[in-house]
Amino acid sequence: MKRSQELAPLSREHLSALILVYCLKHGKSSNPRYPWPTDPLEQRDKVLQMWQDELHWHFEAEESCLFDPLEPLLSPELQAVSQTLRAEHQQMRSLILDLQQGNAIEITHALSQLGGILETHIKKEEQVYFAGLEREVPAETLLKAGKALLAFYTQRHPYVSVFTGEIHRPESSVGLPLRESD
Repeated sequence: MKRSQELAPLSREHLSALILVYCLKHGKSSNPRYPWPTDPLEQRDKVLQMWQDELHWHFEAEESCLFDPLEPLLSPELQAVSQTLRAEHQQMRSLILDLQQGNAIEITHALSQLGGILETHIKKEEQVYFAGLEREVPAETLLKAGKALLAFYTQRHPYVSVFTGEIHRPESSVGLPLRESD
């Protein structure tokens, strides 16, 4: 499904997160272009790096630019989805914190659990929440949310992808500008 340009930056980040999901669930990469260590401690380190560079930014962007401002405008069904997505963010933050503090009793199990939650979460965002936003939120309000996303991501520093080693810059990941008329 083609995503609106306002939500497209988040959808592009979901693609990278789905590579992580595969690696976490299977303990390896399916693509030699995206190397993944077999050692659980090295996997944990990569997850923590991806959390710092990408995932935490993604969660914060969704919460501050979509969930908070748009939830009052949504149908009760989509509000419930928004609340579920928030709870999943918190659940994943807790797993990341456990990994950071070394509290995960079984790292391999914790990484696999994170992969399962992240996969379900992304599918729900793409298939239900984002589709619902595009259906329920007025175009001008969605445009305003897209501009808030752009502003949010300009605060982000360049980072190196844990998969490709490529440097990502905020301005290239958000796809400026939103609309020609802006």
